[in-house]
Amino acid sequence: MKEYELKQTLEAIKQEQQHRFQEFGNLEFEFSKLKTKYKATKHNVSWQSSRLYFILLKLDSGNLLTDSEVQWLTANGLHETNQISQEIKRFTQLKSQYKATQYQDSYPESKLYQILEKIRG
Repeated sequence: MKEYELKQTLEAIKQEQQHRFQEFGNLEFEFSKLKTKYKATKHNVSWQSSRLYFILLKLDSGNLLTDSEVQWLTANGLHETNQISQEIKRFTQLKSQYKATQYQDSYPESKLYQILEKIRG
C-alpha cells in the first residue's frame, strides 16, 4: 500500500513539474512576442531575471509607465521601447482630450491614434 501511494505521489510531482515547465515556456514565448512588439529584442535576458517583462506587460495593458520605469528603459539602452511608451502616453492623452477613452487599444500604430493626431494638427 505504501509503495502504491509513493508511486502516486511521485507521478503527481512529475505532472506538476511538467505543468510548471510548460508555463515557464509559455511565459518566455509571451516575453519574446512583447519584446518584438515593443522593439526590445536586443535585451537578451530571460523574463524571470529582467524588469523588462513587467514593463512590457504594463505597456501592453495600456498603462502608463512611471518615471523610474522610463529611466530604467533609458539606462538599459531601450530607446525605441521608451519612444513607444511616450507615444502610448500621448495617445492616452489624446483619447482623453477627445473623449475617446472607451477605445481600449493604446498602441501607437492604431488608426485612431493617426486620426487624433491629424485632428490635433
